[in-house]
Amino acid sequence: MTRPTSRTNDFAFRIFAYTTAAAYILKVGLTVITGNLTISWGDGSANTVVGVGGPVDVSHTYAAAVNTFVVTFDRADRISYFKRYYYTTGSAHRCAITSNLGEIGKLVNAYKLELTSDNSYLDTQFMVGEIRNLKKAQYLDLRHSQYSTSEKSSMGAGEISSLPLLTFMNLTYMPQVVIGPGEIRSMTQLQYLYTYELPLLTIDYGDLPHLNLLGLSLGGYDVPNVHIAAGETATQSNLINLWCFGASMDWTINAGEVATLTKLQDLELYNVPASINVIPTDFIGLYDFTWIWLANWTAAQLDAVLAIIYAQRMLYTDIAGFGYNDFDMTDDGGVTVPTGIYQDAAPPTTGMEYIYKLVNDPDTEGFVPWEFFTNGGDYSPP
Repeated sequence: MTRPTSRTNDFAFRIFAYTTAAAYILKVGLTVITGNLTISWGDGSANTVVGVGGPVDVSHTYAAAVNTFVVTFDRADRISYFKRYYYTTGSAHRCAITSNLGEIGKLVNAYKLELTSDNSYLDTQFMVGEIRNLKKAQYLDLRHSQYSTSEKSSMGAGEISSLPLLTFMNLTYMPQVVIGPGEIRSMTQLQYLYTYELPLLTIDYGDLPHLNLLGLSLGGYDVPNVHIAAGETATQSNLINLWCFGASMDWTINAGEVATLTKLQDLELYNVPASINVIPTDFIGLYDFTWIWLANWTAAQLDAVLAIIYAQRMLYTDIAGFGYNDFDMTDDGGVTVPTGIYQDAAPPTTGMEYIYKLVNDPDTEGFVPWEFFTNGGDYSPP
C-alpha cells in the first residue's frame, strides 16, 4: 500500500481512509479540550467539533468509489482523547484507516488513545521517538498495530517508561518495539499491563513485585525475555484480570498462587507453559469470576473445576452485573469435553451434569447462572 503524504500544517493530526466500490463510514471518538477542532474528511466535506470537556463521536460517509482520503484534524494539541472505531454499515463495509509515521507523536495533550487495529481495516504506525512525546498519556491501547508485514511500528528503549502518568498499556504484534531491562520495574504507576508478541519486551525476575496491577496479560510464541519466578504472580493481590497465552515464556505460577488472588474476575489460560501450574482447587474461595477460559485441560481437570463451581454456586457475586458468568473450555484441538451427558441429575456427578445444573438452575435455587463454551457445544441460560 502506498501512503499519501500531506505536510502543509505541522499542527495537524492526520489519518488516512481507504475506500472501495461501496459506501464506507469512518467513525472516530474524540475530546477537544479547548476552542474548536475542524475535521476535513478529504473529500471536500468538513465538521467542526467544539471543545465541551467530554468525548463525542463523529462519523462521515464516503461515496462508493475506490479512493484514498487524507483526513485532517487541524489542531493536534487540542485533542485529549482519540478513538477509532471498527465501524460497520448495514452491508458490513468498513473504512480501512491508518495513521502514518510522525502523526501519533503530535498528540502531546492526549491522556487516552484507543488506536486498536484488526490487521485488515485499522492500523497505527509510529516511529522511534514518537511515544516519548506523549507525556500526558494515561491510557495507550495500540493492539494489533500493523497493517502488513512491511509496515511496522518502532519504539526505542526507555520510551514507554518515560511516560510518568501511564496506568494502562496494551501493545501487541510489534516486533520492533523495545521495552528494555528495568523499564517495567520502574513503571510503578502502571495498573494494566497487556502485551502479546513483543519479542523485544524484557521482564526480569523480580520486576513484577514492584508493580501493583489490576490487569496482567502476557503472551506470544516469540517472547524470550519474559522471566517471572514462582511466587511473583501472587504478589499482585489486587489482580482482576490474569491472562496467559503461549508457551514460550519463562513464567512460573505454582499451585496455590491463583487461590490467593481473591479479587480475580477474569482468568484465561491458553496453551500455557507447563510451569504455569494452576489446579482445580485454586478455584475454591474465588467468588467474583465473570469469565474463565481454560484451554487444553483434561476432562478430569474440567470436571474437578465444575464440581467446585457447583459446590459454591450460591456464593458467586455477579460483580460485573452481567447476570451470568462465562466458562470457556474450548481449545485448538477441539476434542476434550467434560464427562457425562448434559442432563439433570440429583445430585450431579459428572462434568456435563454440573453444567446442566449451573446453566438451568432446575431446582430454582436462585444462584447466578453460568454460560459454557465447550468443544462439544455451547450452553446458555434460558
